[in-house]
Amino acid sequence: MVTECTVRRIGDLTFDFPHGSCGTFMINSLPTILLCFEWMTRHKGCRSLTRRNDGPLSDIKDFVFDAEFEVNKVTIPDSAYPHWLATIANYFGLPLILGGSTGKNKLEMLNTIKSPPSWIELEDYPYSNISGYAVASTRNSVIYFGGWSEEGVVDRVAEFKNLQWNLLGHLAGPRYKHHSIKMRNKIYLFPGLGAWKISK
Repeated sequence: MVTECTVRRIGDLTFDFPHGSCGTFMINSLPTILLCFEWMTRHKGCRSLTRRNDGPLSDIKDFVFDAEFEVNKVTIPDSAYPHWLATIANYFGLPLILGGSTGKNKLEMLNTIKSPPSWIELEDYPYSNISGYAVASTRNSVIYFGGWSEEGVVDRVAEFKNLQWNLLGHLAGPRYKHHSIKMRNKIYLFPGLGAWKISK
């Protein structure tokens, strides 16, 4: 966890979660952590974690995972397509997942407004297959940076807005397996394969 500008380890999961993607969303009026699309075993699947107790995790001295989290209290169905090496984004409060090494160019959104939640297939990413990208969620859109496609490592910047794709431009160079963070009105890209400098 991050507290007071430092990263502190508080414990361990009770299951393996290799190379997956995660995000936090309100589902069934519960703050819910999604752990999805892990390597090898769950390319279409998600686990959900919900807190058993109130209060910040930073106040816990002796963390026991099963005492603090309930697994799959909120049931998440499998997506229609596999999405390993993809990153969950937040589109108007709903989980959005694009492509992946086996998901090609497929875009799916988890409709958490209805109960039980269900995946909805949206417009395919029109430029190529895509995985290993960085993504930033804004108030009304999701922006994808770089990644890997059948062309190799790409520098493309594309936005999904109003349920449509728009090509915004290109990075200074191709990037793959990099990460992004949005702070106020700026998006920072952290080095991955193909780039070694932070850019904004």
